[in-house]
Amino acid sequence: MNKKYELIKSDRDGLYRIKALRSFCNVKEGDIGGYVSAEHNLSHEGVCWIHEYAIVCGNARVYGNAIVYGNARVYGNAEVYEFSKVYGNARVYGNAKVYEDAKVYGNAKVYGNAIVYGNAKVYEDAEVYGYAIVYEDAEVYGCAIVYEDAEVYGNAIVCGNAEVCGNTPKMKIDGNGEYIYGWRDASGIELTVKKSIANPAMQDDMVNNPPHYNWHPKKIECIDVVEEMKSPNLANVIKYVWRADGNYKNNDIEDLKKAEWYIKREISRRENKL
Repeated sequence: MNKKYELIKSDRDGLYRIKALRSFCNVKEGDIGGYVSAEHNLSHEGVCWIHEYAIVCGNARVYGNAIVYGNARVYGNAEVYEFSKVYGNARVYGNAKVYEDAKVYGNAKVYGNAIVYGNAKVYEDAEVYGYAIVYEDAEVYGCAIVYEDAEVYGNAIVCGNAEVCGNTPKMKIDGNGEYIYGWRDASGIELTVKKSIANPAMQDDMVNNPPHYNWHPKKIECIDVVEEMKSPNLANVIKYVWRADGNYKNNDIEDLKKAEWYIKREISRRENKL
C-alpha cells in the first residue's frame, strides 16, 4: 500500500496529526492535516482527508473521497465515506454513518445509529439520531430534530423547532411553507402535520392561513367548503372534522366530539321541524 500520510506528534494527548507524504486532490506533499488517534481513522486509499483542526478518533473511520475539516469531530464507531463532508463544528459519533454526497456542518449532530446519505444536508443546530435516516435531497436545519425510526427524504425540509420521529406524526415543510409528504415511519406509514416551525419567514399565519384548515395536499381549503353549507351546524361539523383529519395539535378526539355535538344539534333541529 502506498501510504499518503504519516502520523506526527501533536499537542493533544492521545492524538496525532497527519502529514501528507504525497500530493493528491487539494492536498500537497508536506501539508499538515487534522488529528487522529491511529491510522485506522483515515484510509490511505482514495482522496479522503482530515483538514485543519478536525478530529477523527476512537474507532471512527473516514475513507473513500470524504473530507472532514474545520473543528468537526467524528468519533465512536462512526463512518464518513464516499464523497461526503463533515465540517464546521459538526459532530458525528456513535454508530452513525454519513456517505455519498451528504453534508453535515454548522453545529449539527448526527449520532446513535442514524444515517445521512444521498445529497442530504444536516446543518445549523439540527440533530439526527436514534435509527433515523435522512437521504436524497432532504435538509434538516435550524433547531430541528429527527429521531427514532423516522425517515426524511425527497425534497423535504425540516427546520426551525420542528420534530420528526418514527411513531409520532410530526411536521415537514418545503421552502414555500407548504406541507409536503416526504417522510414515513418505520412501518412505511405516511405522516401528517403536527406542529409549526419556528422560522419567522415560514411561520404559520394563524389569522389568514391557519394550518389546521389548510393542510389538505390538494390545496382544498376548509373555508371554501364551509361557506357553501346551508346549515351553520353542519358547517361546524365540516370544520371540526377537517381539523380532526389534520390531527392539529393532537386534538383530533376533542374535535370529533365537537363535530358530534353539532351533528346531534342539527338532528334535533330537523326532528323538531317535522
